[in-house]
Amino acid sequence: MVHLDVLTPRKHDSEAGLDFASARLLHLAAMCKRHTPRFPGLVPACGVRAVLGLLLLVAPRAVPAPVALFLEGEHAPTGAIWLDALDVAHARQDWGQPRAGRSVGQNEMRLGGTRYLHGLGTHAFSECHIELHGGTNRFVAMVGIDDEAGPNGSAIFELWADDSLRWRSPVLRGGDTPLLADVKLESASRLTLIVDPTEDGIHLDHADWAGALLFLDPNASEPPRIVAPPPVETPEIACRQPQAPEINAPRVLGATPGRPFLFRIPCGGELPISATARGLPPGLTVNADTGIITGVLEKAGLWTLKLRARNKHGGSRQTMLLVAAPYSLALTPPMGWNSWNAWGETVDDAKVRAAADALLASRLADYGFQYVCIDDGWAGGRQANGAIIPNDKFPDMPGLVRYLHNAGLKAGIYASPGRTTCAGYEGSYEHEFQDARTFAAWGMDLLKYDWCSYSGVADGQGPEMFMRPYRLMRQAIDDGGRDMVYAICQYGEANVWQWAAHPDIQGNLWRTSRDIDDTWPGMLHNALAAAEPARFARPGHWNDADMMVLGKLGWGKELRNTQLNEREQQTHVTLWALLPSPMFLGCDVSQLDSFTLALLKNPEVIAIHQDPLGAPVRRVLPANDPSTEVWIRPLWDGTRAVGLFNFDPRTGPRRVYVSWAGAGLPPGPHPVRDLWRRKDLGEYTEAFALNVPARGCVLLKIGVPMKDAAAMAVLRRRYEGSCPAGGPTCPALR
Repeated sequence: MVHLDVLTPRKHDSEAGLDFASARLLHLAAMCKRHTPRFPGLVPACGVRAVLGLLLLVAPRAVPAPVALFLEGEHAPTGAIWLDALDVAHARQDWGQPRAGRSVGQNEMRLGGTRYLHGLGTHAFSECHIELHGGTNRFVAMVGIDDEAGPNGSAIFELWADDSLRWRSPVLRGGDTPLLADVKLESASRLTLIVDPTEDGIHLDHADWAGALLFLDPNASEPPRIVAPPPVETPEIACRQPQAPEINAPRVLGATPGRPFLFRIPCGGELPISATARGLPPGLTVNADTGIITGVLEKAGLWTLKLRARNKHGGSRQTMLLVAAPYSLALTPPMGWNSWNAWGETVDDAKVRAAADALLASRLADYGFQYVCIDDGWAGGRQANGAIIPNDKFPDMPGLVRYLHNAGLKAGIYASPGRTTCAGYEGSYEHEFQDARTFAAWGMDLLKYDWCSYSGVADGQGPEMFMRPYRLMRQAIDDGGRDMVYAICQYGEANVWQWAAHPDIQGNLWRTSRDIDDTWPGMLHNALAAAEPARFARPGHWNDADMMVLGKLGWGKELRNTQLNEREQQTHVTLWALLPSPMFLGCDVSQLDSFTLALLKNPEVIAIHQDPLGAPVRRVLPANDPSTEVWIRPLWDGTRAVGLFNFDPRTGPRRVYVSWAGAGLPPGPHPVRDLWRRKDLGEYTEAFALNVPARGCVLLKIGVPMKDAAAMAVLRRRYEGSCPAGGPTCPALR
């Protein structure tokens, strides 16, 4: 028998929107279910008194039958339809695909050990917009983290009717008791199902709307349907491209004396353009027709180069400091293209040449994107003498590198300290010096060195275990006699940012987290992971948030558009510029659309990324709104770059505020410039604020810049005395 004391509703039932009678019915059903597998067996299992109590609760108050019992069934009750009877293709989520009648992991949907045959399996963040046409009276579902996630995952479930929040769960974690969500919808035009991630990210946030039912008005003129989320308005950005020359070179460039030198002066404007460089050190010359500087630096020192460019529309001038010293590469974050996110293991000679051609044809090379990097999938094995050789997809690696160098572009290659690479190709284990000499002989300018299988041969523990293979390859690179940017890839293990720039490793960049994916949480996770150790970055040594996920991607499968919408793409570029993280495109460059090209060819944004001061970004987290952040970076000319971000996934804008004191500026007034719109916004005395849309950003430059000559003098003083003519090193770079 079921006693009345077990019918007392729990506190969270009332919080979940259940009235007292419905809650009592739910608990009665739950108790009876311990003894009966199906509702028809309720009478013999629970006794007549319990059933009479059930009927007494239902009849006087006209409360519907205990719908929780139907949620597990195969057939919807009369007057209702399952949510998964609708086309769920338009439901949107930040990881995986929405599943009708299954969990997001494509298993049976289970909450608290109970199986549900119907429902929507999703993943935080997710949104499902249902057009009701005023013909739906009620929505009911059991919600929680699917059992397949075990104790992992956490989420908050919300139900919105039109613009009104009707129901919100507390934080539900893996293993928590699921809750019944039950809302009345009379006259509502739209129902929105939201699953929000919590502060611990989105790992295993396998969220179920289990047994989800829509109760229809018998007089409804149209059935409900799931529709796409409201379109995101395209951000307003400047798209103009100059006719007259516009030099986009970094303000500081480093190279090692006695080694081959290659630099293509990046310059926008209508072609043809002639470009020259005055004040070149001994051993270097410039081709005015191509703007490519080549040669071999004869000695260490500092040179202030005066770059000039001219076409039929006019001319452009810029000064650049050349630092000739050991370990002076990547004084600003490298920019270019990497094959992996587009082509995966299917990369070949033709695809690499096509990427180089597209960098030139799109003029991205004239905004600094000049490295062309072959990722995993190129190695073919070893010759009898142990020399590594390419596979059949790369019949002439030296010829491919010459093709890139002739265009003024630089070549990058991929290897692993393990026996095999991540994709199972030949690794460099016990061939480090031999491989480095081979890469140098081919003419490579960058080496990405990926941990991959090295765990299988690693000795020891702690940071030293992680440092050992990268120290060894640094020695091998130095022995090879060619400048190669050294990109360390081991996913942020053992606090890599604390040791990757060590004098006997000299990493130029190091990955700070897992591989990126083209989702909002994936991109944001990598950005925040790179921001956390920002103070360890400096000229020549950069936190790497991984390749960019713009354009058409595929990872070796069929190419598709990035899952980031245009607003999220703008935020992606802004984050990488402010961190700053190396900018390596990972797409098919030949298929970039006009919006993405405008993002990547904004010279004022690129100047923030390439700022020669190399100061780390500082995050300010407003106490009154955890969804917004202000990112601040001091610039070489005395101004500040400021990013205003709204990381909330909702559609509403948030007001984001920066004060001059918070930005490290003296009392105003100070001019404010919107870099994405390339528009002056006026002068402000103490602070500035703007409404920022969901997942959007504003990138500002605040303050009066120093005169160019004065800023260059300050920059030169950072290195002067450290790199005397004929001197052996540049301690300022350490």
